[in-house]
Amino acid sequence: MPKRQITGTVIKKAGDKTATVLVERRV
Repeated sequence: MPKRQITGTVIKKAGDKTATVLVERRV
């Protein structure tokens, strides 16, 4: 697995988690 692909997955997961936190705070 290319390192770039792994990094992209980690960033995507982190972004999804951040988005969830922002939505929870907004409510």
